[in-house]
Amino acid sequence: NRVETSGLLMGGKQERGLRAGTENVALVAGFAAAFSYVAQIRAVESRRLADIRATLAREIKNAINNVVINGDLESSLPHILNISIADISSEYVTLALDRIGVSISTKSACREGEESSSHVVAALGGEAWIARNTLRFSFGENSDLRNVLRLPAFLVRTLSNTLLQK
Repeated sequence: NRVETSGLLMGGKQERGLRAGTENVALVAGFAAAFSYVAQIRAVESRRLADIRATLAREIKNAINNVVINGDLESSLPHILNISIADISSEYVTLALDRIGVSISTKSACREGEESSSHVVAALGGEAWIARNTLRFSFGENSDLRNVLRLPAFLVRTLSNTLLQK
């Protein structure tokens, strides 16, 4: 069986009539430069983000009882920390932190708005609340340790406010 495709843009006969126009050489050169830059800094940036993540994980565990670090920090992506905290509404905590300028999520971006618990964390095993009460922190080029170290205090304050409203 042959699948018939149609062109994306109308015009020239490039790519057997499927693409009109000339390759965007500037875009290709820009992508190559960006890829080259990322390849140069990847190892150093990965270590920096892993250090930030490990420090935040330690500080959150020191500040809050009943915290579970989801996954193994040694064999996971260096820019993501996923935790679970007993007896919270992760949606409420996420919204409360957002009001003070801290952006986190309750699960991976591709699953936001779908289900009430993280299927990835559920697959790790453990009690059901662990997959329901996840908070996901993501770090990037603009993350710095000084700002990240403020997160445990924000989180403790948010959790205290949550308990007061119950």
